Amino acid sequence: MNEYEIVVVDDDIITLTLLEEALAEFSVLIMASPVEALHACREMEVPPLLIILDVNMPEMSGFELCVKLREFISEEQSDIIFHTSSSEMEERLKGYEIGANDFLIKPIEVQELRKKAKSIVKRGKKRREDKASTESNSQLIQAVISDLTEQGILIHYFRASSKTSSISSLLNLIVKTASNFGIN
Repeated sequence: MNEYEIVVVDDDIITLTLLEEALAEFSVLIMASPVEALHACREMEVPPLLIILDVNMPEMSGFELCVKLREFISEEQSDIIFHTSSSEMEERLKGYEIGANDFLIKPIEVQELRKKAKSIVKRGKKRREDKASTESNSQLIQAVISDLTEQGILIHYFRASSKTSSISSLLNLIVKTASNFGIN
């Protein structure tokens, strides 16, 4: 499956068309069915950076879909924005409680949507780059530590071997050093 920056879920075809045009500069997956959107998001190797959900949809509400998405997509991985015609504070508070990051009130202001999307996608890409860099640095540190451990074993061997007075002691030291390297 392709990697999408944004997933938009709305049962209204006109709204989907408007959002698709407004977000044309991004890689966007447009879905009319919340059930299909849930399945598509589960199948993605990399979650989208932004998910835009309508609140009122048949099959499953945007709130229900948000709860199900948050079971496998963390707030660190993806922002979720609801778009709704309601400006009720209670509805927005419920959305925030279940994992939404923001709300857009219909009719959607295209400029506001674009600004939010650009900011979220930019921030999400930076987070992913930082995470990849951190993982790469961790692997490098582990390799250096492993090399230092091996060097330490060799240094110990050379110091100890210079102090041995018999072949038997030297052979015991060689066996011990080989064992430290995992050689039996």
